Amino acid sequence: MNIQKGTMRYRYRNREYTATFRVGTTARSRGLEIETVLTDLDHGWRLSVTLVPEEPVQVLEFFMEMNYRFTPDDQIFCNGFQSWTESREFGPKEKIKKLSTSARRFNIHCFGDYHFYPYPGGKGNLHSHTYCYVRQKSGDMTIVGALLKETGHTIIACGTRKNRMRIIKDVEGLEVSGRHQLTDLLLLQGPEKDVLPAYFKTLCPGLQMKEPATGWTSWYNYYTNISEEIILENLHALAEKGVPIDFFQIDDGYQTAVGDWLDIKPSFPRGMKAVADEIRKNGFSPGLWLAPFVCEERSRLMQEHPDWLLKKDGKPVPAGWNPNWSGTFYALDVYNDECLYYIREVFDMVLNQWGFDMVKLDFLYAAAMLPAAGKTRGTVMADAMNFLRRCAGEKIILCCGVPMSAAFGLADYCRVGSDVSPKWEDRLQAAINYRERVSTANSLMSTVGRGHLNGRVFLNDPDVIMLRDTDNAMTPEERYTLFLLNNIFGGILFTSDNISTYGPETLRTYQSMFPFQKKENIVTRKIGNMIRITFRIGTNNYVVYSNLSRRRARVKMGDGLFFRSNGDAESSFVPGGTEFILAPHESRLYLVVSEEFFTVAGTSAHLFPGSEIVSCVQKGDTIYLRQHSQMKKENMVYLRTPATGQYYINSTPVQAQKVRDKLFLLAIELEGNP
Repeated sequence: MNIQKGTMRYRYRNREYTATFRVGTTARSRGLEIETVLTDLDHGWRLSVTLVPEEPVQVLEFFMEMNYRFTPDDQIFCNGFQSWTESREFGPKEKIKKLSTSARRFNIHCFGDYHFYPYPGGKGNLHSHTYCYVRQKSGDMTIVGALLKETGHTIIACGTRKNRMRIIKDVEGLEVSGRHQLTDLLLLQGPEKDVLPAYFKTLCPGLQMKEPATGWTSWYNYYTNISEEIILENLHALAEKGVPIDFFQIDDGYQTAVGDWLDIKPSFPRGMKAVADEIRKNGFSPGLWLAPFVCEERSRLMQEHPDWLLKKDGKPVPAGWNPNWSGTFYALDVYNDECLYYIREVFDMVLNQWGFDMVKLDFLYAAAMLPAAGKTRGTVMADAMNFLRRCAGEKIILCCGVPMSAAFGLADYCRVGSDVSPKWEDRLQAAINYRERVSTANSLMSTVGRGHLNGRVFLNDPDVIMLRDTDNAMTPEERYTLFLLNNIFGGILFTSDNISTYGPETLRTYQSMFPFQKKENIVTRKIGNMIRITFRIGTNNYVVYSNLSRRRARVKMGDGLFFRSNGDAESSFVPGGTEFILAPHESRLYLVVSEEFFTVAGTSAHLFPGSEIVSCVQKGDTIYLRQHSQMKKENMVYLRTPATGQYYINSTPVQAQKVRDKLFLLAIELEGNP
């Protein structure tokens, strides 16, 4: 892996020039110098490129080309432009398809990078924003990653047929009048455990993370049809059932129009402060949805302050289309002082006067639809995100619809996939190659694909779980897959279901995710049309087999002994080498049973068996067992012993039984906590 050369087109004194350069040298061209510094690292190089113009220049194009020998077994991770954009590992013969031209009539091309990246099509043509990795069959990994987001978006384009990579800087609109560092890159090769953390630690050094969290949000059940009555009904249902969520968030629909954030609908007669107070009184932190950089056509903001809108050729710039609003909506000008003053007033009202602890900030990509004031889209987006962070202060920010690099190190939590849907896939939107489409399948692909971001640049929001029976076309297997994978990969996890409508079994399933635990050492591998996920919670190890495809998948388990909560003890313990078929969209989770004696071999009440056991201490024939205080239901616990015989668990005599050859178990039912 080595960079062959760099190329820059620029305009100087009204004439256009092209400069080429080699890394590690200083190249001189008409009116400027291009300084490159290449630094050796343990697993690769760090490359910095700085422009030194004699007079102001306008940069028109910048890219660097490098050789990379792709193999048929490589998996290439392509990070999508923003939160909702498809992001996953691709095979070297796949391609990223161009959005259908028919989609542009609805302005949905505004949601992605379609309006500034050409999408060449063809097998082997892939592109990734900010960073890209290639996972080799050996387990080694190659990473090309940008460290400097403030100067523009970085795109890594892979041409697997020609064994080439092109590192592109989106420089549209860039004007440089003084010394200007244009790019700063890491190029790393080596074991995944070394190079992947090295990139993110360099990108966000010393970053402190919030705690994993859970919550409820109004959007995926009620959408814009919300009221104080609906909000309080769901709030009280959660409180009465003792569900230990952290955040209770009100989404779109409380305001009279998008953009008019301080004009509240009559359906909230007591105003938003009263609702926030009620949320806090019930033991949860209140959160509120905002889309600070857009407004809809019927908003008072657009009618009274047309000068606040971002314009091109004198016309407002569309930021997308939304049927829940008044169709097309528009971007605001983030360099308009009056507009920024208004946004600061909104944040002050929401956070300090109404008393909300968290803001979910949506459609953030709209801030940088165009370059502005001699700055690139990436610079505009970085300025906008820094502004929002200052507005929020120490309060919690959950970002959504944001170009990912802009949120690195600034968002506390961030969406990493598209919106989920009450059905598995939207085939029409998939057919037009809409990478930001509302789709459970699309969301899960990105949730798994971007799982490595969790705890490194922010905590991941994989979007909601949906367990409800009504207004839900997903099969039971699909609901469980969504529930399971979002619990594994989520740093914050919401539902929108009204849990008062749950039957006993559905409620039990929902409560099985508490306590919501931190997952570590997550490793995901694609095997045919199935993915295998391994991870750890505390000292417990787990393996998941998940089939997100339309075809059946055959699974053969590895060596060892595994627990799957199936009912009776004998059927729950599965020997290594077992083979089974996964139906389309089906997933299964297993606890890897430890070979050590007097350890938890399985439990019945938690989604991740054994993770709810706080301590298990053995002294002679006495075992002291304690489960987490958030366990609300009775829980069968199995402990592995060396042989049959009587023991005491929390002073209760229990006889160890032989379940199968070399497997002896103690079984006791623990009561749930009130």
